[in-house]
Amino acid sequence: MKKLLQSVAFATAILSTAAQATSFATDTSDVWYNPNESGWGLTIAQQNDTLFAVLYLYGPGNQATWYVAPDMPFSGVTASGTSYSGTLYQTTGSPYTQPFNSASVTTRAVGTATFTLTNLTTGTMAYSIDNVAVAKSVTRLTWLANSVGGNFLGGRVGTYSGCPAGGDSGYREELGNWTVQHDTSGVQMSFSGSTGTCLYSGPYAQGGHFGFVTGNFSCSTGTSGTFQAFELNAQVTAFSGRLASTASNGCAFEGRVGGVRRTP
Repeated sequence: MKKLLQSVAFATAILSTAAQATSFATDTSDVWYNPNESGWGLTIAQQNDTLFAVLYLYGPGNQATWYVAPDMPFSGVTASGTSYSGTLYQTTGSPYTQPFNSASVTTRAVGTATFTLTNLTTGTMAYSIDNVAVAKSVTRLTWLANSVGGNFLGGRVGTYSGCPAGGDSGYREELGNWTVQHDTSGVQMSFSGSTGTCLYSGPYAQGGHFGFVTGNFSCSTGTSGTFQAFELNAQVTAFSGRLASTASNGCAFEGRVGGVRRTP
């Protein structure tokens, strides 16, 4: 059944790649599904604070059908997560066996849809169709791991806290180079800046188009500890993500990392 959903996911891939990044909040763009109910799914494309969602499921008579919510703006943040809501529609039109006729297209509002991002990789989709309310838990679908390797000119920005007296507590912007190696053993991210070099190493995991690395780090200054890198995304142009680390001396960092891809 998962392969069936993957086929549908590829057929709707244009939606999941239409907006791979947003400056508004964590990007919800992806193919989403429920691993316990493989066979139906949800594709979301996010631009700014608004989602475009396509819901493909089984309707009356067990027939495959789909619905669309083309305008789901941000609706608020609660204890459950970040939500987006809009009207859900069903459309009809020319069958694929005939030339497309725009005059045959009909649109009917069937209810509402609300997507709530509960954490980086999970969410809930609550919708109503002709007065039937449904709420489903979903997670980002991963069908193939990305490679985050490369050389990048950029930096890291964020806040240090809990550092020893005379340390680096406070907000910092550090320019430098990221050298990222990604192979079957995991990911090694080396950052070289004006204060030295730090190497972050750990196994790689992926949820949708986001990568995650959890492991240990050590710096040329003698500092070492543990870290989590998440929301990692490497493209032809750039590398970006978030980083949280805690050194053995108690100094913690939380911020963002990234850079533009260097050539060659």
